[in-house]
Amino acid sequence: MGKLFLEEIKNIFKEFDINCSSIKINNDKFITKEGKITRSIYFNISAKRDNLFRFMRNVGFEAEIEKKNILHELLSD
Repeated sequence: MGKLFLEEIKNIFKEFDINCSSIKINNDKFITKEGKITRSIYFNISAKRDNLFRFMRNVGFEAEIEKKNILHELLSD
C-alpha cells in the first residue's frame, strides 16, 4: 500500500522531470500501539543542482519554511 503511494508520488515528480532514487524499504521494524509491525519506506530526490531547481520551481516546501530556506541556501551558491 505504501509502496504504491510512493510510486504515484514519483510519477508526479517524473512529469516535472524531477529525478528520484528507487523506493527503499527500511529493515528496521516498529511495533504500533495496536501491535502491528511496520517499516518505513522512502525514496530520495536527486541533489543535483538542476534537479533541485526543478523541484523548487514545481513542487517546493510551502508549509515547511525551514526546508524551504535550506533549499534556497543550497541553490544560492
